[in-house]
Amino acid sequence: MIHIALPEECRNRSLPFYLSVEEWVARHLPADEYLFAWRVGPTVICGRNQDVPLEVNLDYCRQHGIEVWRRKSGGGAVYADHNNLMISYVTPSTEVEPTFRGYSEWLAALLRSYGLNAEASGRNDVLIDGRKVSGGAFYKLPDRAIVHSTLLFSTDMEHMGGALTPSRAKLESKKVTSVQSRITTIGEHLPNLTIEEVEHRLASECDGRYELTPADIAEVEAICAGYEQQGGTPTPTPRDNRLFCQRNDAGEFRFSLGENGRLSAKGDFFPLCDLDAALAEACCGADLLDTLERMGVARAVAGIDNAKLAVLTDRAIKELKSENNINI
Repeated sequence: MIHIALPEECRNRSLPFYLSVEEWVARHLPADEYLFAWRVGPTVICGRNQDVPLEVNLDYCRQHGIEVWRRKSGGGAVYADHNNLMISYVTPSTEVEPTFRGYSEWLAALLRSYGLNAEASGRNDVLIDGRKVSGGAFYKLPDRAIVHSTLLFSTDMEHMGGALTPSRAKLESKKVTSVQSRITTIGEHLPNLTIEEVEHRLASECDGRYELTPADIAEVEAICAGYEQQGGTPTPTPRDNRLFCQRNDAGEFRFSLGENGRLSAKGDFFPLCDLDAALAEACCGADLLDTLERMGVARAVAGIDNAKLAVLTDRAIKELKSENNINI
């Protein structure tokens, strides 16, 4: 595994810069495993398909100077600040489950080396004594995958609880009543350890090193401009009462119909293709399985096969088009 070293001038940047570093590494460096850690100011990082105003308290974020950005990977919203480490891992492996499992088990083993009771759990979490200390997300490229995760050190729990508003179904699936009740931090267990020591330890896990050059950084900045054009904290939009919601092993799905009759799916699932395009055809009467086969997509969403996804989609379309549809 090769450590990506960031020059000092690349420290203290906003979220889009580091997401762009990940993409640059995945698209430009030779096939190998790469790792680097980074920190940002108070920021909420939303998944690709999340309904942001539903899962983030945007008013709280504005009042407390917390930035809100959307990443290209799926999964749920997370809160990060300078007392939280973000870890980026780039790999040639593009299979979601084994990649997540290998990464999560590696991170849990690293935490156990500090004497912590850490274990990989579920599809993308690492726990200490049964409470979450790290959660990951997955972004698939044609021949690479990016896994990025939080690693909570001494994060501001008040801001985390105020900024994130996960659905009741998600909390119930974790058997908790609030974000804070599910979370722990490294600092809570190891008060004499510093975040810098953990960051150095992560780098020492690698057996190679690559430092970004000025030319590399210029290319990263070009990618970063695309994120910044999308803007930061979004404006709340009116809620659509016509929703069909279901939570399963793949995550939470919230289907809705737009005014143009187009079906969309939001949630914390991990898409592996252009799902919106396939759903648009399904809503117009096309068979979702045929559409995905024509697109060459063996699996559209991690954790659920295409046949089950098609059944779920058909049910959502019928419910949403019925006269008695209500918000679930």
